Amino acid sequence: TVPGIHTLSEQTYIYPVKNEQQIFGYLLFTTTEPIEASEKRIIENAGISLALKAIQFQAKSQISYKERFELFQHILAGQAPLLDPRYEDLQLAVYEPTFCVVMKFSHFTNWHVMQFIEHLTHYYPSHPFIFTQSDQVVWVVQGNETFRESLVQRLPTILESWLQFHQQLITIGVGTIQDNLLQIAASFTESEHALCHHQKQGTNIAINCYEEIGINRLFAKQTSSDIQHFVSQVLAPLTMQKDTILLQ
Repeated sequence: TVPGIHTLSEQTYIYPVKNEQQIFGYLLFTTTEPIEASEKRIIENAGISLALKAIQFQAKSQISYKERFELFQHILAGQAPLLDPRYEDLQLAVYEPTFCVVMKFSHFTNWHVMQFIEHLTHYYPSHPFIFTQSDQVVWVVQGNETFRESLVQRLPTILESWLQFHQQLITIGVGTIQDNLLQIAASFTESEHALCHHQKQGTNIAINCYEEIGINRLFAKQTSSDIQHFVSQVLAPLTMQKDTILLQ
């Protein structure tokens, strides 16, 4: 075996496209003849060229995500202007119904998540306001209730095609529709609550809409200290009862 080139079968070889930090992908090729030194150099040069393109793509994507993240923070803080050239670049309309989708991965790596975002925007090119925030992917989507329902139903099929090549567990929270883009903060908060209260579905994709989390919605907007205080007040009388059956 030529160093760096690994044999998959008698005529099939694989060569990793990588730098010192990460693997971006693989070159897969077949040949019926032994690999010569000159062919090895061609393969190595192709790998280097692809790795450089991957690094350029990664850098460009990170800049783009940073800009989208900053715009999103301005909207959340109520500091976004009504007119902004970035709205047009992201195909956003200020007064269109808007909702938020938050996605979390079991193994978050920048390169895999960038590939995931590219995969998702391939199916929804008119909804490109998507970016990374910490270890999550945030997606701001505009559309009515019918569109939201179709998106929730379609997402598992779209994500399964990506998961064929990535060992991941993806948890998704979907917020409700708000009247316009500038009110997205409410839907973002809801999507995060839905993410936290997702139900185990026995698959590698778990999708939960805010309206489906049931009684947890009563506590969604309460702080942990308020909830603890409420629980203490409710359960305190029971703990003072001699009959422990009341606690069961």
